[in-house]
Amino acid sequence: MLNQNDLISIIIPMYNAERYILRTVKSVLNQTYKNTEIIILDNCSDDASCEIVSSISDSRIRLIRNETNIGLNGSLNKGITLSKGKYIKFLCADDELVSECIEKMYLWATEKNIAIEYSNCKFIDENDNRIYDRAGSKKSYLLKYNEENVKSLLLGKIRVMPCVTSLFIRNDELPKFRLVNESGYHSDFLFLFDCFKKFGHLAYFSDELTRIRRHTQQGTYNNLNIDIFQGPLAFGEEICRANRVQLSRGEKIRYKFRVYRNGRSAFIRQHKKMPSNVTGYTSKYFGIGYSVALSLYVLFVFIPRKIMNKIKSIFHHQGKG
Repeated sequence: MLNQNDLISIIIPMYNAERYILRTVKSVLNQTYKNTEIIILDNCSDDASCEIVSSISDSRIRLIRNETNIGLNGSLNKGITLSKGKYIKFLCADDELVSECIEKMYLWATEKNIAIEYSNCKFIDENDNRIYDRAGSKKSYLLKYNEENVKSLLLGKIRVMPCVTSLFIRNDELPKFRLVNESGYHSDFLFLFDCFKKFGHLAYFSDELTRIRRHTQQGTYNNLNIDIFQGPLAFGEEICRANRVQLSRGEKIRYKFRVYRNGRSAFIRQHKKMPSNVTGYTSKYFGIGYSVALSLYVLFVFIPRKIMNKIKSIFHHQGKG
Protein backbone atom coordinates (compact mmCIF):
# COMPACT_ATOMS: atom_id res chain seq x y z
CA MET A 1 0.00 0.00 0.00
CA LEU A 2 1.26 3.50 -0.86
CA ASN A 3 2.80 5.37 2.06
CA GLN A 4 1.11 8.78 2.21
CA ASN A 5 2.84 10.15 5.31
CA ASP A 6 4.59 12.98 3.47
CA LEU A 7 2.56 16.14 2.88
CA ILE A 8 2.60 17.44 -0.71
CA SER A 9 1.95 21.15 -1.29
CA ILE A 10 0.04 22.05 -4.46
CA ILE A 11 0.66 25.69 -5.41
CA ILE A 12 -1.84 27.26 -7.85
CA PRO A 13 -1.32 30.90 -8.93
CA MET A 14 -4.64 32.29 -10.16
CA TYR A 15 -5.82 35.33 -12.10
CA ASN A 16 -9.23 35.57 -13.81
CA ALA A 17 -9.53 31.80 -14.18
CA GLU A 18 -13.28 31.40 -13.61
CA ARG A 19 -13.74 29.27 -16.73
CA TYR A 20 -11.22 26.60 -15.72
CA ILE A 21 -10.40 26.83 -12.01
CA LEU A 22 -13.09 24.36 -10.87
CA ARG A 23 -11.76 21.67 -13.23
CA THR A 24 -8.21 22.46 -12.13
CA VAL A 25 -8.98 22.11 -8.42
CA LYS A 26 -11.07 18.97 -8.95
CA SER A 27 -8.13 17.36 -10.77
CA VAL A 28 -6.15 17.83 -7.53
CA LEU A 29 -8.94 16.64 -5.23
CA ASN A 30 -9.32 13.50 -7.37
CA GLN A 31 -5.66 12.49 -6.98
CA THR A 32 -4.92 8.99 -5.73
CA TYR A 33 -2.41 10.62 -3.35
CA LYS A 34 -4.57 12.41 -0.76
CA ASN A 35 -2.15 13.91 1.78
CA THR A 36 -2.00 17.34 0.18
CA GLU A 37 -2.46 21.00 0.95
CA ILE A 38 -3.77 23.17 -1.89
CA ILE A 39 -2.51 26.76 -1.79
CA ILE A 40 -4.34 29.00 -4.27
CA LEU A 41 -2.90 32.50 -4.63
CA ASP A 42 -5.27 34.95 -6.29
CA ASN A 43 -3.66 37.92 -8.02
CA CYS A 44 -6.56 40.40 -7.70
CA SER A 45 -8.97 38.63 -10.07
CA ASP A 46 -11.97 40.72 -11.13
CA ASP A 47 -14.10 37.76 -12.19
CA ALA A 48 -15.75 34.96 -10.17
CA SER A 49 -12.57 32.92 -9.63
CA CYS A 50 -12.43 33.44 -5.85
CA GLU A 51 -16.13 32.79 -5.40
CA ILE A 52 -15.80 29.48 -7.26
CA VAL A 53 -12.85 28.39 -5.12
CA SER A 54 -14.64 29.46 -1.91
CA SER A 55 -17.63 27.31 -2.87
CA ILE A 56 -15.51 24.13 -2.86
CA SER A 57 -15.81 22.41 0.51
CA ASP A 58 -12.48 20.80 1.32
CA SER A 59 -10.28 21.52 4.33
CA ARG A 60 -7.11 21.09 2.26
CA ILE A 61 -7.78 24.26 0.25
CA ARG A 62 -6.22 27.58 1.34
CA LEU A 63 -7.25 30.61 -0.72
CA ILE A 64 -4.80 33.49 -0.37
CA ARG A 65 -5.88 36.84 -1.87
CA ASN A 66 -2.91 39.04 -2.70
CA GLU A 67 -3.52 42.67 -1.78
CA THR A 68 -1.91 43.73 -5.07
CA ASN A 69 -1.12 41.89 -8.28
CA ILE A 70 2.41 40.62 -7.61
CA GLY A 71 2.69 38.77 -10.92
CA LEU A 72 3.09 35.08 -11.63
CA ASN A 73 6.64 34.88 -10.25
CA GLY A 74 5.59 36.71 -7.09
CA SER A 75 2.72 34.30 -6.48
CA LEU A 76 4.91 31.25 -7.08
CA ASN A 77 7.55 32.52 -4.65
CA LYS A 78 4.91 33.40 -2.07
CA GLY A 79 3.41 29.94 -2.43
CA ILE A 80 6.80 28.35 -1.78
CA THR A 81 7.15 30.44 1.40
CA LEU A 82 3.70 29.40 2.64
CA SER A 83 4.04 25.71 1.77
CA LYS A 84 4.50 23.12 4.52
CA GLY A 85 4.90 20.01 2.36
CA LYS A 86 8.02 17.94 1.94
CA TYR A 87 7.49 18.25 -1.82
CA ILE A 88 5.85 20.90 -3.98
CA LYS A 89 3.70 20.41 -7.08
CA PHE A 90 2.99 23.53 -9.11
CA LEU A 91 -0.17 23.84 -11.21
CA CYS A 92 -1.39 26.70 -13.42
CA ALA A 93 -5.01 27.68 -12.83
CA ASP A 94 -6.15 26.55 -16.30
CA ASP A 95 -4.23 23.24 -16.39
CA GLU A 96 -5.06 19.81 -14.95
CA LEU A 97 -3.38 16.77 -13.41
CA VAL A 98 -4.19 13.19 -14.36
CA SER A 99 -5.43 11.23 -11.33
CA GLU A 100 -2.15 9.41 -10.62
CA CYS A 101 0.16 12.36 -11.26
CA ILE A 102 1.20 13.15 -7.69
CA GLU A 103 1.41 9.48 -6.68
CA LYS A 104 3.73 8.59 -9.54
CA MET A 105 5.94 11.64 -9.19
CA TYR A 106 6.17 11.13 -5.42
CA LEU A 107 7.15 7.48 -5.85
CA TRP A 108 9.83 8.38 -8.39
CA ALA A 109 11.19 11.09 -6.08
CA THR A 110 11.35 8.89 -2.98
CA GLU A 111 12.41 5.59 -4.55
CA LYS A 112 15.11 7.12 -6.79
CA ASN A 113 16.11 9.93 -4.38
CA ILE A 114 15.23 12.62 -6.93
CA ALA A 115 14.87 16.24 -5.83
CA ILE A 116 13.58 17.79 -9.08
CA GLU A 117 11.58 16.09 -11.79
CA TYR A 118 9.40 16.97 -14.74
CA SER A 119 6.75 14.88 -16.46
CA ASN A 120 5.55 14.94 -20.04
CA CYS A 121 2.17 16.48 -20.83
CA LYS A 122 -0.74 16.62 -23.22
CA PHE A 123 -1.58 19.97 -24.79
CA ILE A 124 -5.33 20.59 -24.81
CA ASP A 125 -7.50 23.42 -26.16
CA GLU A 126 -10.26 25.36 -24.41
CA ASN A 127 -12.72 22.52 -25.14
CA ASP A 128 -10.44 19.78 -23.75
CA ASN A 129 -9.51 18.45 -27.19
CA ARG A 130 -5.96 17.25 -27.57
CA ILE A 131 -3.67 19.50 -29.59
CA TYR A 132 -1.22 17.56 -31.70
CA ASP A 133 1.79 19.68 -30.97
CA ARG A 134 5.07 18.24 -29.81
CA ALA A 135 5.42 18.18 -26.03
CA GLY A 136 8.38 16.69 -24.20
CA SER A 137 10.61 13.85 -25.30
CA LYS A 138 9.26 10.30 -25.57
CA LYS A 139 12.40 9.17 -23.75
CA SER A 140 12.92 9.54 -19.99
CA TYR A 141 16.15 11.06 -18.65
CA LEU A 142 18.01 11.20 -15.36
CA LEU A 143 20.59 13.92 -15.89
CA LYS A 144 23.67 14.73 -13.85
CA TYR A 145 24.55 18.40 -13.58
CA ASN A 146 27.50 19.13 -15.86
CA GLU A 147 28.38 21.47 -18.73
CA GLU A 148 27.40 18.99 -21.43
CA ASN A 149 23.90 18.45 -20.03
CA VAL A 150 23.38 22.17 -19.41
CA LYS A 151 24.16 22.77 -23.08
CA SER A 152 21.92 19.89 -24.19
CA LEU A 153 18.97 21.36 -22.29
CA LEU A 154 19.65 24.90 -23.44
CA LEU A 155 20.00 23.93 -27.11
CA GLY A 156 17.02 21.57 -27.05
CA LYS A 157 19.04 18.41 -27.71
CA ILE A 158 17.31 17.00 -24.63
CA ARG A 159 13.69 18.11 -24.54
CA VAL A 160 11.87 18.37 -21.19
CA MET A 161 8.76 20.33 -20.18
CA PRO A 162 9.96 23.32 -18.12
CA CYS A 163 6.38 24.57 -17.65
CA VAL A 164 5.72 24.81 -13.89
CA THR A 165 2.64 22.57 -14.24
CA SER A 166 4.94 19.66 -15.12
CA LEU A 167 7.30 20.22 -12.16
CA PHE A 168 7.53 18.23 -8.89
CA ILE A 169 10.28 19.30 -6.50
CA ARG A 170 11.64 18.75 -3.00
CA ASN A 171 10.85 21.70 -0.74
CA ASP A 172 14.43 22.41 0.31
CA GLU A 173 15.58 26.05 0.27
CA LEU A 174 14.48 26.53 -3.31
CA PRO A 175 15.79 29.30 -5.56
CA LYS A 176 13.40 32.10 -6.48
CA PHE A 177 11.48 32.47 -9.71
CA ARG A 178 13.17 35.57 -11.09
CA LEU A 179 13.29 38.01 -13.96
CA VAL A 180 16.10 38.89 -16.33
CA ASN A 181 16.12 42.41 -17.82
CA GLU A 182 12.54 42.85 -16.53
CA SER A 183 11.36 40.04 -18.78
CA GLY A 184 9.00 37.43 -17.32
CA TYR A 185 8.91 35.36 -20.48
CA HIS A 186 10.80 32.09 -19.96
CA SER A 187 11.33 32.51 -16.19
CA ASP A 188 10.19 28.91 -15.63
CA PHE A 189 13.03 27.82 -17.93
CA LEU A 190 15.52 29.78 -15.84
CA PHE A 191 14.09 28.21 -12.65
CA LEU A 192 14.80 24.77 -14.16
CA PHE A 193 18.50 25.57 -14.54
CA ASP A 194 18.74 27.19 -11.09
CA CYS A 195 17.30 24.03 -9.51
CA PHE A 196 19.43 21.77 -11.74
CA LYS A 197 22.52 23.52 -10.41
CA LYS A 198 21.35 23.46 -6.77
CA PHE A 199 20.41 19.78 -6.59
CA GLY A 200 23.04 18.43 -8.99
CA HIS A 201 20.58 16.36 -11.02
CA LEU A 202 17.29 16.54 -12.89
CA ALA A 203 14.83 13.84 -13.90
CA TYR A 204 12.38 13.86 -16.78
CA PHE A 205 9.74 11.15 -17.21
CA SER A 206 7.93 10.62 -20.47
CA ASP A 207 4.60 9.70 -18.84
CA GLU A 208 1.92 12.27 -19.75
CA LEU A 209 0.81 13.25 -16.24
CA THR A 210 -0.43 16.79 -16.86
CA ARG A 211 -2.82 18.47 -19.27
CA ILE A 212 -1.59 21.92 -20.27
CA ARG A 213 -4.21 24.15 -21.79
CA ARG A 214 -3.69 26.64 -24.61
CA HIS A 215 -6.44 29.19 -25.11
CA THR A 216 -7.06 32.70 -26.37
CA GLN A 217 -7.31 34.28 -22.89
CA GLN A 218 -3.78 33.35 -21.86
CA GLY A 219 -1.68 36.38 -21.02
CA THR A 220 1.46 34.60 -22.19
CA TYR A 221 0.21 34.55 -25.76
CA ASN A 222 -2.04 37.59 -25.82
CA ASN A 223 0.91 39.82 -24.94
CA LEU A 224 3.29 38.37 -27.50
CA ASN A 225 5.63 41.01 -28.88
CA ILE A 226 9.36 41.33 -29.30
CA ASP A 227 9.70 39.97 -25.74
CA ILE A 228 9.29 36.47 -27.22
CA PHE A 229 12.76 36.99 -28.71
CA GLN A 230 14.42 39.34 -26.22
CA GLY A 231 13.36 37.33 -23.18
CA PRO A 232 14.77 33.91 -24.17
CA LEU A 233 17.96 35.53 -25.51
CA ALA A 234 18.50 37.33 -22.20
CA PHE A 235 17.69 34.16 -20.27
CA GLY A 236 20.11 32.15 -22.39
CA GLU A 237 22.91 34.60 -21.60
CA GLU A 238 22.02 34.46 -17.89
CA ILE A 239 21.95 30.64 -17.89
CA CYS A 240 25.40 30.50 -19.50
CA ARG A 241 26.77 33.06 -17.03
CA ALA A 242 25.26 31.41 -13.93
CA ASN A 243 26.44 27.95 -14.98
CA ARG A 244 29.82 29.08 -16.37
CA VAL A 245 29.04 27.61 -19.76
CA GLN A 246 30.68 28.83 -22.96
CA LEU A 247 28.80 28.27 -26.22
CA SER A 248 30.77 27.89 -29.42
CA ARG A 249 29.91 30.08 -32.40
CA GLY A 250 27.90 27.25 -33.94
CA GLU A 251 26.04 26.63 -30.67
CA LYS A 252 25.18 30.34 -30.38
CA ILE A 253 23.74 30.27 -33.89
CA ARG A 254 21.74 27.15 -33.05
CA TYR A 255 20.36 28.73 -29.87
CA LYS A 256 19.39 31.97 -31.63
CA PHE A 257 17.71 30.02 -34.41
CA ARG A 258 15.75 28.00 -31.85
CA VAL A 259 14.61 31.20 -30.08
CA TYR A 260 13.60 32.79 -33.37
CA ARG A 261 11.77 29.68 -34.61
CA ASN A 262 9.88 29.14 -31.34
CA GLY A 263 8.96 32.81 -31.04
CA ARG A 264 7.61 33.07 -34.57
CA SER A 265 5.72 29.79 -34.15
CA ALA A 266 4.14 30.93 -30.87
CA PHE A 267 3.02 34.21 -32.44
CA ILE A 268 1.49 32.48 -35.47
CA ARG A 269 -0.25 29.91 -33.25
CA GLN A 270 -1.97 32.61 -31.25
CA HIS A 271 -2.62 35.36 -33.78
CA LYS A 272 -3.01 33.28 -36.97
CA LYS A 273 -0.68 35.60 -38.84
CA MET A 274 2.97 36.48 -39.26
CA PRO A 275 4.33 38.81 -36.55
CA SER A 276 4.74 41.86 -38.77
CA ASN A 277 5.34 44.12 -35.78
CA VAL A 278 8.51 42.22 -34.85
CA THR A 279 9.78 40.99 -38.22
CA GLY A 280 11.83 44.13 -38.82
CA TYR A 281 13.32 43.98 -35.35
CA THR A 282 14.27 40.32 -35.59
CA SER A 283 15.70 40.68 -39.07
CA LYS A 284 17.93 43.47 -37.82
CA TYR A 285 18.92 41.66 -34.62
CA PHE A 286 19.32 38.13 -35.95
CA GLY A 287 20.31 38.95 -39.50
CA ILE A 288 18.59 38.43 -42.85
CA GLY A 289 19.68 34.78 -42.91
CA TYR A 290 17.37 33.98 -40.00
CA SER A 291 14.43 35.65 -41.72
CA VAL A 292 15.01 33.63 -44.88
CA ALA A 293 15.51 30.39 -42.96
CA LEU A 294 12.42 30.98 -40.83
CA SER A 295 10.30 31.87 -43.84
CA LEU A 296 11.29 28.55 -45.44
CA TYR A 297 10.64 26.76 -42.14
CA VAL A 298 7.16 28.29 -41.77
CA LEU A 299 6.26 27.60 -45.41
CA PHE A 300 7.52 24.04 -45.73
CA VAL A 301 7.48 22.71 -42.15
CA PHE A 302 5.32 24.74 -39.76
CA ILE A 303 2.23 25.23 -41.93
CA PRO A 304 2.10 21.62 -43.29
CA ARG A 305 2.59 20.30 -39.76
CA LYS A 306 -0.24 22.48 -38.40
CA ILE A 307 -2.54 21.27 -41.18
CA MET A 308 -1.75 17.63 -40.40
CA ASN A 309 -2.15 18.18 -36.67
CA LYS A 310 -5.54 19.84 -37.24
CA ILE A 311 -6.67 16.83 -39.27
CA LYS A 312 -5.44 14.47 -36.52
CA SER A 313 -7.26 16.51 -33.87
CA ILE A 314 -10.53 16.33 -35.83
CA PHE A 315 -10.33 12.56 -36.21
CA HIS A 316 -9.23 12.09 -32.60
CA HIS A 317 -12.16 14.20 -31.36
CA GLN A 318 -14.64 12.28 -33.55
CA GLY A 319 -13.21 9.00 -32.29
CA LYS A 320 -13.81 10.05 -28.69
CA GLY A 321 -17.41 10.96 -29.47
